Amino acid sequence: MKLLLALSAAALVTASFVASTHAPSAATLPDHAAVTAALREVVKEANGGFGLQMWATLVDRDGVVQLVAMSGADRGAQWPGSRVISAQKAYTANAFSLPALSISTANLYSAVQPGGSLYGLQHSNPVDAAAAYAGRGEDFGTPKDPLVGKRIGGVNVFGGGLALYAADGTLLGGVISTTLIVFASPVFAQSGCAGLPTQTALRTALISAVAAESSGLNNQMWATIVDRDGIVCAVAFSGADRGAQWPGSRVISAQKANTANAFSLDGLALSTANLYSAVQPFGGSLYGLQHSNPVDTESAYKGPSENYGKPNDPLVGKKIGGVNVFGGGLPLYNAEGKLVGAIGVSGDTSCTDHIIAWKVRHGLNLDNVPGGVSATGDDNAVYDIVRDAQGHSSSTSGWGHPDCGGDARTISAALPVTHPIGPNP
Repeated sequence: MKLLLALSAAALVTASFVASTHAPSAATLPDHAAVTAALREVVKEANGGFGLQMWATLVDRDGVVQLVAMSGADRGAQWPGSRVISAQKAYTANAFSLPALSISTANLYSAVQPGGSLYGLQHSNPVDAAAAYAGRGEDFGTPKDPLVGKRIGGVNVFGGGLALYAADGTLLGGVISTTLIVFASPVFAQSGCAGLPTQTALRTALISAVAAESSGLNNQMWATIVDRDGIVCAVAFSGADRGAQWPGSRVISAQKANTANAFSLDGLALSTANLYSAVQPFGGSLYGLQHSNPVDTESAYKGPSENYGKPNDPLVGKKIGGVNVFGGGLPLYNAEGKLVGAIGVSGDTSCTDHIIAWKVRHGLNLDNVPGGVSATGDDNAVYDIVRDAQGHSSSTSGWGHPDCGGDARTISAALPVTHPIGPNP
């Protein structure tokens, strides 16, 4: 039995994918149309989870991407951040499997936990950020996907990556996850910054929100807006100059915006605060997610510092990448409920960052949130973390965020009333 390649989507495999993929010989790997068709068939089954559209990536034995496919009608029908994750999973399954030993990404989860025999493995083969964010968004998931022909790298340690084997010329492996159907998939909105707030509008809303907020450390803040393709549209700060805020929070605000955009959909809003518990060790179902879409350091630290936070900030027009998993990142929805990008805010406690981001989004009238995982059906922070018998943090809902102390939790809980979601007058 010869290991040929690895294929990945965003979660666990189902048997029908194998059955529906009429495999060619070892010399002729599945083409884009074949994988897309098989992917669309298998997501119709009951696979658990949210019932979302999926990405799938195929790599060869050298870890070179052969194709990237999607099950939805367009690139916005799936979590944008899962495109790179699917490639990372395929790379991992190929990298740690042998002709006589198949290792899935799910098999690696326990070994990489603190105290595990492979702790740190997820940092060993980092994602190539330049390859991950290159190219035009409209080509993502098509036969012209910019990942094709590249080694994406990355080590993923939760379910969704499987090695594929051939015997007598028959392709035997495959992978896909969760179901379809639950959320509609309207045509992807025109990407770009034209329909999003200007840098002046962002700065004005940020200054107003910071001035009115009393929780946390009362710090000045950074804010970044990205479009639906994760391209930075505007960066602003609330203080008198770039030194009035934590300098490190500029990139964090962009990272938060990227995350909220990357893991939200037209039918489901997820804030960065909602992701905290899922990425924790010792049981978090998405442990390692924060390493999946790395910050593009060339973009992050480029340009004259005196332009930071201004209309000509060097981040503008770039895909910054990054996955942040504490409060401060929120998706942006227009009056029609269409996801158009995201905002990230940073510079205070993570709880206050979330509150400021919520108020800024409200002030920009981009908070027509269609639904979320909080008790109020939106993307508000959830405070339900307790300590289990082993002393590990555990969230009852699975979406919990730490309590930062002070009155931030109370203020956050009241946000759906004081700053309600939905189109504003």
